[in-house]
Amino acid sequence: ILAAAALLTEFKLNEAAYRFPAAIADAVEVSAVLAGWTDAGKSAVLDELQGIDVPRFPINGDDLMTLGMKPGKAMGSELERLERRWIDSGFSLTRDQLLSRVER
Repeated sequence: ILAAAALLTEFKLNEAAYRFPAAIADAVEVSAVLAGWTDAGKSAVLDELQGIDVPRFPINGDDLMTLGMKPGKAMGSELERLERRWIDSGFSLTRDQLLSRVER
């Protein structure tokens, strides 16, 4: 809940919704207290969160292996980097768009 609340207080709503879906309601309450949000501010964040449709991350290690990447730390780092870009895009980057951004 605290990790989700930290993301919410930084207004990283997409990431909070993606990483902590089960804790999001409680995290909003904690964030409101920590950040000193008004009731209107808390309602605005809740409304925004309800509008977020979190899909499944569209790529995995098998996709990177198909591109010639070997399993290991570098692959894990690349998946994390791509996941970050996908979250930051509001989940709009497609599988093909992500794969075109792979750094080997």
